[in-house]
Amino acid sequence: MVPFARRSTQPLGIVAIPVNRTFFRRAVLGGGAVFLPLGIVAVYLLVSRQDLKFSVAGDYLALLAAASAGTLCVWHLAGPAKWRPTAMVIYPLVCLAALFMFTLSFLCKVFGECL
Repeated sequence: MVPFARRSTQPLGIVAIPVNRTFFRRAVLGGGAVFLPLGIVAVYLLVSRQDLKFSVAGDYLALLAAASAGTLCVWHLAGPAKWRPTAMVIYPLVCLAALFMFTLSFLCKVFGECL
């Protein structure tokens, strides 16, 4: 007599690769980490410079919000948990430096306010 076979609780398919690590999801998160901060800063600069009622504090808050949005994408993109703290330190610094340069070049090209 053969005992009843145990059913696997794992879904069919490759169980070594989690569902959230598909190529499409990683591509969306990678694109979000690059283009989402640029889009947030560009929209903020366009809106805030229309009425000339902008402030330095608002500019810094926009940079911080943009870097935070990109950091959230990187958090979900980072694979092993051991790399997340490193990514959370390096990415915001690099992102803020790039966004600062983007802000200066954007204002120079669009509004002619060059330094």
